[in-house]
Amino acid sequence: MMDEKVGIQVLPKEQSPFERVAAGLSAMAQSKPFFHPILILIFSIAAVALSFFLYIYWYVEVSTGLRRVLDRTRLEPDQVLAAQTWIVILVLSILVGIILLGLFIIFVYNQKTFRLYRLQRNFINNFTHELKTPVASLKLYLETFQKYDLPREDQLKYIGYMVNDADRLTHNINRILVVEDEAHLAEGLKLNLSLKGYEVKIAGNGNAALEQWKVWQPHLMVLDIMLPGIDGLSVLRSIRLEDERLPILILSARGEPDDRVKGFSYGVDDYLAKPFNLDEFLLRVDRLLTRDGWAQEGSDEAEDRTSSLPRVVAFGNNRIDFQTLKAHGPSGEIHLTEQEARLLRLFVANRGKPLSRKKLLEIGWGYTGGTTTRTVDNFVVRLRKYFEPDPKQPVYFKSLRSVGYVFAPPPK
Repeated sequence: MMDEKVGIQVLPKEQSPFERVAAGLSAMAQSKPFFHPILILIFSIAAVALSFFLYIYWYVEVSTGLRRVLDRTRLEPDQVLAAQTWIVILVLSILVGIILLGLFIIFVYNQKTFRLYRLQRNFINNFTHELKTPVASLKLYLETFQKYDLPREDQLKYIGYMVNDADRLTHNINRILVVEDEAHLAEGLKLNLSLKGYEVKIAGNGNAALEQWKVWQPHLMVLDIMLPGIDGLSVLRSIRLEDERLPILILSARGEPDDRVKGFSYGVDDYLAKPFNLDEFLLRVDRLLTRDGWAQEGSDEAEDRTSSLPRVVAFGNNRIDFQTLKAHGPSGEIHLTEQEARLLRLFVANRGKPLSRKKLLEIGWGYTGGTTTRTVDNFVVRLRKYFEPDPKQPVYFKSLRSVGYVFAPPPK
């Protein structure tokens, strides 16, 4: 559904940032009854009332009764009454401790609630300003163009202003995919990014991440490394076969220099180790999106997301055009399927590097339990028929015993 005034696509089943904040407040309001602040306040008031009651009771009723007993038994009053005083002090201390603990819990809860309300208010103010101001500016210039016949120079200048306003609107609907298997952390990241005005989705594993990346086409991905199924680095390598420009930020507990070097060598744009500072994380996200916006200025929409691999690859007497999915080999012209082209990209991107069947499955297919190693073998046999002079004696797609395959065309 399209908003007629703004022209922004609205996803009917997606919660807006406002709804997510309201849901957070509702969740807090629906917390367990024992921890509800109203019940804690009632317990605290009851403890205060009980302490006063016991004080009056002990010093009026009990004291009177003890004095009667002391008079009958002729005991020293100081011995018994002193012990009674210590009992009163102990009990009153416990009650006062309960009261102070209850007040402290109420204070902490109210502070958290106040912070959430303040974040909500700031978000509403900032987000509505960032939407209304550029929309008002666009409306102003469009009405001006309708009423007046401006000189060409002024038209170009005002059109430039309108482009800047459109960029501001685009920034507010940037889509971010959070790939994280820890649900609590993922929800926390989603909340904070949503409060910044981004549209956020969560993928809990590598397979879901690849599916969401293809279907939803996010503007940025926050990627964990240690994921169930396909690990984060395999997700990264799979994406980089087709999309070199998508900003990807790795957020992982594996923060050693070797891990960072491996991530950057596979094509990640930024790397942040857990635990992390929230403000630093949000700033890194903002800078990645800003740089991505600069990189896309002047680019054609069809070329918005392109791979770093060359469009045409040649080896021996073979030629592959990855854009048209056409190739030329010993048997003549070949029309490649999407999966054949994807596997070829993977081999070309790792020229001379051994690739195990497991890695080929993870990166080339997005490994699932139903995919077997014979799938890889069958595809390699097909590629050999396409491009090898003698498929039984391959010189390009070679087998490595107990390892997998390697694409190693001989030098010219």
